[in-house]
Amino acid sequence: MIRLMEVLLHAGLTIGGWSAKQIHQTVLTAYDLKAEHYTLNQLRYDLRKLKAHGLLQRDGKRYAYRLSDKGLKVALLVFSFSQASLRSARFQPVRSPARSKSSHRQQTRNCLS
Repeated sequence: MIRLMEVLLHAGLTIGGWSAKQIHQTVLTAYDLKAEHYTLNQLRYDLRKLKAHGLLQRDGKRYAYRLSDKGLKVALLVFSFSQASLRSARFQPVRSPARSKSSHRQQTRNCLS
């Protein structure tokens, strides 16, 4: 679902929308997937779920899809949080190894003297 939303977000708000086959091909090429690993039926299921939650809309009566205003906001929110979590995980400070009790005692003695 996240990959699908990312593809729809990066594709922008196209005027005519995207057909399911176009979206499927874009997802496969963007993430280097094989058609057996993410089938067109799986994509159509995901599209129905996104549409049911109001994140995706059809272009008129055609089977062409694009993110709704709500979907665009949710996608931007999800990706801003995921990028922030990736940055924070990447730049966490390295903790020093645990000190032994004897070295801790020695430091306490040094501070007291």
